[in-house]
Amino acid sequence: MLQLNFCSIITVDEKMSYTQHPQDANKTVLQQESVVNVRGVPLSSYIEHFVIDNIAKNADKGRQAIEIVMAKIKQESVELQHSAKQRLEALNHMTFPDPTSF
Repeated sequence: MLQLNFCSIITVDEKMSYTQHPQDANKTVLQQESVVNVRGVPLSSYIEHFVIDNIAKNADKGRQAIEIVMAKIKQESVELQHSAKQRLEALNHMTFPDPTSF
């Protein structure tokens, strides 16, 4: 059985930083950087580009997943607010017996 371990051949240094959007304080800017190095094998440039392409595809999938989750949270928040408002309005229109009449 052949077991391949690329730890001694490929290194990936990733850095992610979150900062406040310069024009909109309610938004966050995510900057993601990856540095890929391949050493000691032929076609290292090709392998580096292959790894970088895969990182970019996965980063895009991750961004899309986060956007889907955030949209779902926003939708549920709006629904909860609407439901709470309706219940409060119903409570405000309810009449209660005078407690002194018992």
